[in-house]
Amino acid sequence: MTKANPDDANARQIAELGAAPKITLWTVFVVFAVLNVSHVNAAIESNEYLINIDHLHKILKVQRCFAAAPRYLYANSDSADRLIRRIYWNGDKDVSRQLWAEGRYIYLPVGEEGCLSYQVSLQGKRNRLSSSRFNQQHPHEFITSIDSWLWKDSRYQRSTKMRIKFVHQRGINVSAPWSLLSRSETETEFLVKYTPDSWAGMIAFGRFEVEKLPLGNSRLRVAVLAGNNSYHKASIMRWVKKMAGSVASVGGEFPIKNAQVLVVLQSGRGEAVPWGQVNRAGGSGVLFIVNPDRPEYELMADWTAAHEFSHLLLPYTPDDRWLSEGFASYYQNISRARSGLLDEKT
Repeated sequence: MTKANPDDANARQIAELGAAPKITLWTVFVVFAVLNVSHVNAAIESNEYLINIDHLHKILKVQRCFAAAPRYLYANSDSADRLIRRIYWNGDKDVSRQLWAEGRYIYLPVGEEGCLSYQVSLQGKRNRLSSSRFNQQHPHEFITSIDSWLWKDSRYQRSTKMRIKFVHQRGINVSAPWSLLSRSETETEFLVKYTPDSWAGMIAFGRFEVEKLPLGNSRLRVAVLAGNNSYHKASIMRWVKKMAGSVASVGGEFPIKNAQVLVVLQSGRGEAVPWGQVNRAGGSGVLFIVNPDRPEYELMADWTAAHEFSHLLLPYTPDDRWLSEGFASYYQNISRARSGLLDEKT
């Protein structure tokens, strides 16, 4: 039997103790590297926008920071370059450089860490939704298409989720089709999920309230942009609930769990509901132009809201407009008949 040499055992222990710090340091280095890469990727993929609302002048001041800048940002709208101004890149060298929109693109210093800032003016004729009539009746509110001011990362893809935080004065609200993350007196933050670039959406800012209207398991976020028009709030809410409820009767529940409803009041527009449209960018939304001069019974008799809500019964099919319009035209009558808004005579 061979007796163990205590010197050999001590040598092994010393060797093990000496190797342990090397393994630990290497492990720490690897973990740190992985976490650092993950942090950088998270910063790149987070797509966080910070937007200050200059409500008085109807200007959005946008900032977007990058751990590594993409090749460019792009706009979906061909007219976005006419609204944007004061584009600056503030890089890691603390040098502010002015950039320019080249059509639908803003080219960035690829791979550089820094922040891009720009302003978008939504006042006057440059914003196609701000007509002279709207501006006269809505001095403290404005509405615009999302693609007129949101310039996206060239790496925008199906896995992309954006966080958009608006900073605003007390008393100002934001109506958007996106998922609401948080809301305070001076900040409103949304989570924006991917939708194709061709899908349109609307957003509104101003001194209005966003009412949550329950409809079974769904919630409609209703914003009434009244401006200086007098109206009966309860009448508008009854109309929205009745029309959305009639469409819910088709399948037993409203087809969308969380939808934006924008009601813009404009007097002098003739019929009760002269315009309506469905939008899908980042979430489902419906826009209505309503004449507040018309009585409530004319609102209830109008088919526009039932038609637009019926569009939400189908997925968006931009290449099959005939199917979408035909389906909505059919169910605008079926849904209203089932809810008692139509009878055999009408």
